[in-house]
Amino acid sequence: MVSPLLVFRVSPSKIGAISVHKDGAIATIIKSPEGTYRAQIRRKGHKALSATFSKRQDAVDWAQKTEAALIERRFFPERAKHTLSEAIARYATENLPRYKSSTAEKKRQVLAWWEKRLGRVYLFDIDTSLISGELAKLPVAPATQNAYNAHLSALLTTAMRRWEWIPKVPKVDRFHIPKRHIRILNDDERTRLLASCKASHSPSLYAVVFTALTTGGRYKEILRLRWEDVDFNRGLITFWHTKNGRVRSVPMPDITKKVLQERERHGPRLFPQTTLWRAWDTARKRARLSDFRFHDLRHTFASYLALLRSERSRKPSSRHASTTCGFMPALARMIKKPPASRTRCIECKSR
Repeated sequence: MVSPLLVFRVSPSKIGAISVHKDGAIATIIKSPEGTYRAQIRRKGHKALSATFSKRQDAVDWAQKTEAALIERRFFPERAKHTLSEAIARYATENLPRYKSSTAEKKRQVLAWWEKRLGRVYLFDIDTSLISGELAKLPVAPATQNAYNAHLSALLTTAMRRWEWIPKVPKVDRFHIPKRHIRILNDDERTRLLASCKASHSPSLYAVVFTALTTGGRYKEILRLRWEDVDFNRGLITFWHTKNGRVRSVPMPDITKKVLQERERHGPRLFPQTTLWRAWDTARKRARLSDFRFHDLRHTFASYLALLRSERSRKPSSRHASTTCGFMPALARMIKKPPASRTRCIECKSR
């Protein structure tokens, strides 16, 4: 079959616009005052498609490729009868139940965002430029943009390999993530932060932050702790709900044990609150640590351990040499005399 003739002409109704006509479809390319080119394809019976490019030739290439896909769908309708909404619905039924509840819920939220924007688009019409254009509109950090792209890519890969709905998955370049300096608390900063947390209106913030600083636990791991997970006799805290799904038991310093034993019991959970983000944000700003994240408490804990161990072996720690080690004498004693039952990482598949 001879491909239809591609004709370019300047639209008389729009200055700076080019209309591309191909087999009944109309692609209009408009140059904006900022110097970018917006390509829009309108075809009877189809939703208008558009994308923005920095170069005119890229806009023309996208218009040609997209219109070719529209024509191919007309001659081979079996390849393009499934929309993104259909794929999301099937993926939610067949694939999401395999993930743990928190991961599945996150995937549902991301896929709902994609469905709102491209739900009516046929899978065959979803290409690299369309995905990149939607991600560019997302007002979030590059890491989050990459995460949104990864969730969509996982769905499209399933549609290609298992369902055979599309021949290939569009490849989208990852957004660049600038390297972030690992933030470690010094003695003065740690004192200010703990004092600010202690003065917080939240009754749990100080204990949560102190536990993170002395055990290296993650935010959600600590909030999900139950009283039965804390063994005061053996000095162990067991994290059952972890990031990688593996159960982990860590030593509990005496100072941490004292802080937790002073808490009143209100139900089975150690910390009844479901979130502490607002209280944490207020406390760190009051302590003049607006650039310090909760996860940095984990880095700080690791740095203290590295320094204490390097002091013990009399070998300097190059990575954290600037961090002071006057904190946690109880932790230092625990490292010098580690009981066998305290240093082993316990892993099991069920509680």
